Amino acid sequence: MKLILINAPPYAGKDTAATTIQRHYGGQLPIILERFSMPLKRAFAGLMNLECDPLGRVEPWERRKEAIIPQLGVSYRQWQISFSEDFIKPVCGEDCFGRLLLNRIEGFSKTGTVFVIPDCGFQIEIDTLIREIPHSDILLIRVERPGTEWDSREPVNVPSSIAKLIIFNARSLVEFEDSIISLTKNWITQ
Repeated sequence: MKLILINAPPYAGKDTAATTIQRHYGGQLPIILERFSMPLKRAFAGLMNLECDPLGRVEPWERRKEAIIPQLGVSYRQWQISFSEDFIKPVCGEDCFGRLLLNRIEGFSKTGTVFVIPDCGFQIEIDTLIREIPHSDILLIRVERPGTEWDSREPVNVPSSIAKLIIFNARSLVEFEDSIISLTKNWITQ
């Protein structure tokens, strides 16, 4: 099992990077997109009586994260942040989403699987994973894009024993996707 952790501010291209990796390498390797936030997305879907797809999308709100939800008076993004920071973490612990994700990926037994996690924004969640997964099996990708700013998430740090890449998303979609593929090729296929 390998992990690709993607860290970036909102709208920098985390999901695009993750789906590019899945689309490009998915024919060669089992690539699974996972999220620390999956329990939040499922809770929201249940609250609103909506479906949550395997990628964690709760439509129609996923595409309109800043739009106010009339029934709740807050946006989808605000709801997720508040539910996480004001309820789940105080009750279950700051590292609960890391523990939940670790449990989900450890329960997957297929050899050679690459888990791509595009919502790595809290150090404590990353630390939970890197204590349990061999460092040689982890790649941290930081996506940087002009004009994006951090929200409740933060830039994360990993030990020097973990591979790191910085990918700039400042040009066209095709150029961004090409850089993701060319920069991850050696690590994924080794």
